Amino acid sequence: MIAGEGRHELGGWADEPPYRTDERGVLAALLGRCRTEGWEIVAARRWKDVPKFRSGDHRRADQRTVLGLVALATRAGCDLLVLVRDADNMLDRPEELEATLAEIVDVGVVGGCAVRTLDAWCLALIGERGTEALRKPKVRLEDMGCQTTADRVALVDDADLARLPDDAYSLRQWLERARVGLDEGSGPAT
Repeated sequence: MIAGEGRHELGGWADEPPYRTDERGVLAALLGRCRTEGWEIVAARRWKDVPKFRSGDHRRADQRTVLGLVALATRAGCDLLVLVRDADNMLDRPEELEATLAEIVDVGVVGGCAVRTLDAWCLALIGERGTEALRKPKVRLEDMGCQTTADRVALVDDADLARLPDDAYSLRQWLERARVGLDEGSGPAT
């Protein structure tokens, strides 16, 4: 199961059936760069469409969303839950998400925050340094002609992952988790 904020992360999975297409999103492209075969996406959810897990209402919304995703992935019979959430400018969001991910035992999880955004990851994929430290990046994908989900997927497909900037910490961490999670998955359902 994959989960993200919208079309750029999920591609055609951002739409409900019967409107769903086979358009790849950035998450599928990144997973494909980590392992080319032996997995498939069988379910997806946009972050805003996840029912908030109610047990432990004292938790913050993102934490309850992750727990809701775990419940959905478990019910769908998924071996692995793959998620990304933009950190935006909420400095405590990555820590909260990490703490919640550390609690999960029901399903394998590949997840984390894109610091600061998924577009910052895409900039890092083309070699831009300092993207995680910037409130507003010096270079914008849109200014480079990267307008669509397909454009972002092409960046992932063409990236030299061995040459990622050393300061792309959240992207490097997510990719390592994806490699491990896909290798440890006991079956093809993601």
